[in-house]
Amino acid sequence: GDISILEQHGMINIHPDVFTRLFDHQIVGINFLIENFKLKQGCILADEMGLGKTVQVSTYLASLRFSSLIKNALIVVPATLIDYWEGELNRWVPP
Repeated sequence: GDISILEQHGMINIHPDVFTRLFDHQIVGINFLIENFKLKQGCILADEMGLGKTVQVSTYLASLRFSSLIKNALIVVPATLIDYWEGELNRWVPP
């Protein structure tokens, strides 16, 4: 199909077009977010600037949606970042 399985987490799916564009450190970050989701606990992704936190969060949320684990998500950002987030979501979250 159009979704590949992130093998470390059998239940989580990431679109193959997105998975192939991720760097190793981004996959580690996404795994961290997924593990905390599975434990039903919050977490903070505090990478240095420029390492792709927006990419990681976008891919994480999309993988939860593609895996039918969530239907919606609320992203709270300053108004000055709304356009940036919208652009990144359009770039990293397949329709």
